[in-house]
Amino acid sequence: MIQSDENTIVFTSLSQFSDFSQSRRIRFPILLDGSPSWCLSQVDGLNNVTIVSDEFEHAMPWKAVKGLLGQELGHVVLDIRYKADIEKICAIAGCLRGGALLFFIGLPNSTDKDDRFLQRFYSMFSSEHARVVTQGGQTALLSSDNPACEQQSSQFSFGAVTSDQEQAIIAVERVLSGHRKRPLLLTADRGRGKSSAMGLAVGKILKEKSKRIVVTSPKKANVETLFEHIYTSLQLDKGKNPFDVTAPLGGSVSYIAPDRLLQEDIEADLLLVDESAAIPLPMLQRMFNQYSRVCFSTTEHGYEGTGRGFSTRFRHLLDSHFMSWREVKLLAPVRWAMEDPLEHWLSNTFLFDVEACEVEPDKTVSVELNRLSASSLVSDEATLRELFGLLVSAHYQTSPNDLVHILNDPSLYIYTASYKGHLVGALLAQFEGQFSTELSKQVVRGERRIKGHLLAQGMAFNSGVASLLAAKFSRITRIAVLPSFRRKGIASMMIRQFEDAMLSENVNMVGTSFGATEGLSSFWFSLGYQPIKLGVQRDAASGCYSLLLGKNIEGLENDLRDSLSLFSTNFPAQLTEQFKDVEPSLVPILLRECQLQNDLPSACQLQLHQFAKGYLGYDHVVGSLSSWLVQLFSDTEKVTSDLRCFGLLVEKILQRKPWDVVASRHGFRGRKGCEKAIQVEVKKLLALEEI
Repeated sequence: MIQSDENTIVFTSLSQFSDFSQSRRIRFPILLDGSPSWCLSQVDGLNNVTIVSDEFEHAMPWKAVKGLLGQELGHVVLDIRYKADIEKICAIAGCLRGGALLFFIGLPNSTDKDDRFLQRFYSMFSSEHARVVTQGGQTALLSSDNPACEQQSSQFSFGAVTSDQEQAIIAVERVLSGHRKRPLLLTADRGRGKSSAMGLAVGKILKEKSKRIVVTSPKKANVETLFEHIYTSLQLDKGKNPFDVTAPLGGSVSYIAPDRLLQEDIEADLLLVDESAAIPLPMLQRMFNQYSRVCFSTTEHGYEGTGRGFSTRFRHLLDSHFMSWREVKLLAPVRWAMEDPLEHWLSNTFLFDVEACEVEPDKTVSVELNRLSASSLVSDEATLRELFGLLVSAHYQTSPNDLVHILNDPSLYIYTASYKGHLVGALLAQFEGQFSTELSKQVVRGERRIKGHLLAQGMAFNSGVASLLAAKFSRITRIAVLPSFRRKGIASMMIRQFEDAMLSENVNMVGTSFGATEGLSSFWFSLGYQPIKLGVQRDAASGCYSLLLGKNIEGLENDLRDSLSLFSTNFPAQLTEQFKDVEPSLVPILLRECQLQNDLPSACQLQLHQFAKGYLGYDHVVGSLSSWLVQLFSDTEKVTSDLRCFGLLVEKILQRKPWDVVASRHGFRGRKGCEKAIQVEVKKLLALEEI
């Protein structure tokens, strides 16, 4: 170790550098550039080393990495010469304790020129937050001599190790003891002890009170740390079910999966929702509607996907539903020091810290539309960060793998809208189709499924027409506009110009797929896109049913018409079974796009009038009501009012929900009042038809 000046130390061995890092509780990423045997020899003198590799003997294979999550690790060596699983790299990095080093064994000088992500990845080791040790070169690891942190104080209450944790524990307790319907949002980057704080808060509550607490999260593994701190706080041993704890005073805390929580009537004095960003917003809304005292937590910068976009959207959702709610941010790290070099490097390398550009529109907005090449982004870090920040602001589950996709996918097409030199809009699309005859047949028979061809395969498989897969498709996968530039026609402008560009690319059809909502569906239908199919299971990311749409560019007009005919035939019938829980306000919007041929027989029309006048009961006119309502919604000239007012009719007549469910949802005491209300609504609509 050499003191080069008053602020800098030069270390001549990794062992010395490791000792220094541990004394400061800081972590570093280090690239080992040399032969495999030389790389391993560099870490031989270090203690507590975990090696992850599919090539080295006695190393942990990459597929076993998930078993490390939730653990606290010492030094880790990652062999990325032939495999670089980005999400696993980020996940492992979050497990390193303060003072540990993260080593990479790579091939920086022989990277495939088409792998733009790895080119950028290796270039990030030249930053001040990383170190490189090269075989044959002199080991000279520099570091600042300024202490990076203060030792954690033990003066905090309730078992907390930072002031932020202490405040979070107090805030969780106040959700239970304070006014109803005042939720709490805990936000933090990884390593801030957010889950630990929630566990300590539960332990404190159950020590003092007999309360029923429920914990939910997308995966049970997400709450292992939370429950560990509950056991520690209550001084209990784990039982047969470690996620179901009964406290000495009789209170309890249990993990319950999000879907079960909403399907069943589960009592809870307090609901804790950990890793909220991985749960669809509609489900979170149902949670705070169903439970009076709720604490939500989310990781803002994490390997699962940046949660900052989620936090922004969720804050707006809370603002629109509650007069008062509170947010607590945990800033101080627990397992490592402030200003940790590895944390800085991860943020820069995987763009965890990107923000959408801050630019405000003038009264008249004129944007410039351009195609952006992935190759230009490798040498234009500012534009790459703006693009990724734009995607984060619009899609709250943007993850590091999306960065790989943007830089490396040869089928990706990027279209941008710029204003005063800044990106304010972006459209991402990818080419699909052009399968061989044999592959097309295999896909339609259900024997093959080719990744990245959702539109082409979805349309062909649903219709049974294998020849469709020979056509060239382009699917819009992302579209994002800065919040301050929305509702100015920028998204529509990008889509139209993109469609024009696809004509010159000899694309036959353009399409998209998204979690169907009223707003999104109406937007795409207004641009001439037609429904192909609605997925029969809710999408894990959006919590909505996925709607596949298409628009003919050239040559597939008849095929798209056939797909629309199939949708028009199946969707009304599916409402009583496959889509019995689809949002009622969405049903009229989708039915409006259907093409229905037959007029309602005059006998059915007469029967409807008998029902509207109260002469016939609902049970006698179910078929007539259903056929009439489907036709009514599919007739855009007749249905011009706010479609959300038809929720009562949709839920009972089309989705055939039980009377008690419909009555409860719409504020009636029972069937009698509910049926009377349906008669009144039908009478109004029949009168409108006759005008």
